[in-house]
Amino acid sequence: MPAWQGSLGDEAVITAATEFLKRDRNAEVTLIGFDRGAPWNSIKLIDHRIGIPDFFTTGGWPERRRMTSQFCKFDQFFLLGTDMLDGHYTDWHSSGLLTIARQAAMSGIPTNAVGFSLKDCPAEQAIQGLRALAACRSTTMCIRDQVSLTRYKKFVAGNAELTADPAFLLEPDASKHGARSWVRSQSSEGNLCLGLNLSSHVYDSLSESEQTAILVAIRDSILALAEKSKPISVLLIPHDIRIDFDDVRLCKLVQHAIHDLPGVESYVMQTPYSPGIIKSIVAELDFVLSSRMHLAIACLGAGTPVGCITYQGKFEGLYQHFGISDCTISPEDAMSSPNLTEFLIQRVLTRASIASRIADSIPGVTRLAQRNFEFTG
Repeated sequence: MPAWQGSLGDEAVITAATEFLKRDRNAEVTLIGFDRGAPWNSIKLIDHRIGIPDFFTTGGWPERRRMTSQFCKFDQFFLLGTDMLDGHYTDWHSSGLLTIARQAAMSGIPTNAVGFSLKDCPAEQAIQGLRALAACRSTTMCIRDQVSLTRYKKFVAGNAELTADPAFLLEPDASKHGARSWVRSQSSEGNLCLGLNLSSHVYDSLSESEQTAILVAIRDSILALAEKSKPISVLLIPHDIRIDFDDVRLCKLVQHAIHDLPGVESYVMQTPYSPGIIKSIVAELDFVLSSRMHLAIACLGAGTPVGCITYQGKFEGLYQHFGISDCTISPEDAMSSPNLTEFLIQRVLTRASIASRIADSIPGVTRLAQRNFEFTG
């Protein structure tokens, strides 16, 4: 049950879950989505697709009856919860996801709410929906980080399992892409290869003056880093191409802000591409500054040091899996050139130590990600 096509983060979760279930469980996978027709048809591994948009928009009683007849065909139901179950985006969205999962569980199918997180103050309707789902006998609640697990016990109560985001199971894709060739050419010249993403979650939440300030801070911090180290090559990485969340626009804004800096080259990754391609390319970067969590997960899974501009209170729990507490910066601090400059330079200079902590932790994190699919009600 992902969001709409265009989110590379959701695509990473769907793809990783499908890859794991087909490889390790020899499963036949049906994807149930919001889109009318065939949702996420770019993911070729999926065997069957069911679109149920009316379930979310009108109450969807005909679709509820139709799904009741469909559930008897399934041996297991996985709700890909991500950050969509706490009411942060809309109540109807979270409620629809939780309702269909509860319907599956009440039909007697072992049901897992897979790898989800909670913000610090979930919506009341979402809390009630989570409690109703958790009360079903055949349900397992799988929460992707310790911070969210603590919030779950506070607001929802009941049993839950600590896991990690399913996207950690994503296989890298070494298919040809222009960004890979560019990174390799820049690296061969001895440049420091830096990845950068500015997301709408961060940028569009700011006032006009704050938006200007964060672009200036990014420019100043990259210039300061270039003056302190060897030449820098910045790969700008869009991680969402939906109209309302378009990272391409923001990557181009950043590129314009830094285009005339001495000792700095830049390149915007050309869409479309798969999350597997992103994971394989970030593995060749020296450091990444991201404001998308699933881009950060791609980096961590590939062993690449990554620092994050935070939002929605969900990055701290991610880094706890790796014993890292100093690789996040708030949007408020990131708007300050001195603060962002210090943050970026210190993390780049200590990237070998960060990479070592990631390498030590990733086997355990991978096992936690696999746990999402090990419970059978």
